[in-house]
Amino acid sequence: MLQELDNIQHNNQETIEIPATQEPVASVVPSADNDAQWRNFKDYMVTYTGVKEQGSAVWLPSDVKKRLDKVRGSAKRNIPIRTMVSAIVMAFLDKNESKLKEL
Repeated sequence: MLQELDNIQHNNQETIEIPATQEPVASVVPSADNDAQWRNFKDYMVTYTGVKEQGSAVWLPSDVKKRLDKVRGSAKRNIPIRTMVSAIVMAFLDKNESKLKEL
């Protein structure tokens, strides 16, 4: 699984276009910081794949769920939404938790 995610990353080394939802979003140029965050995300994907505990429910707005489904639909393999969302949230928290505490 980690190798498949590496392949996806290495195939996208140029400028990555992030799909817009309601307003235009600028292109993101990969950097060392983005690479570290991507590796962190992949590590969490491994951690949360196959988790059997019931967990807690979190409701997502429809537009967020649709965007996640679009990403999952274009992936080369089936990634459970629970795994993907957990990895996204944890990678974001690792990078931004101190900033979030300032809210």
